[in-house]
Amino acid sequence: MGDIDQFIPLLQLEAHKQDFESAPSVIWLSDGGRGFWRVYRTLFSHCAVAVLDFFHAAGHLARATKVMFGDARSAQAQVWFRRWRHQLRHGQHLLVLGSDNDSCRN
Repeated sequence: MGDIDQFIPLLQLEAHKQDFESAPSVIWLSDGGRGFWRVYRTLFSHCAVAVLDFFHAAGHLARATKVMFGDARSAQAQVWFRRWRHQLRHGQHLLVLGSDNDSCRN
């Protein structure tokens, strides 16, 4: 299909055919690829809610756990990672974002 910039006109055409701007709600579900988020910001941020897919969000949690605990395989790191992943999976992302980082280390 080519690069993402070649894909944009096709995406715009399909969005127009689907009359997405008149939809009561639109979700932009994407992975962590920067190009897709650029397309969202440029074309759809005025009318769609963006969501990062669970798999990639959990990957970011794993990397954050490694940074916070030094070793993502430690028992303490695994407890926090599983807690955060569970919260994320069940729509409690604000709890993850609001976690007291100091309490994680105690």
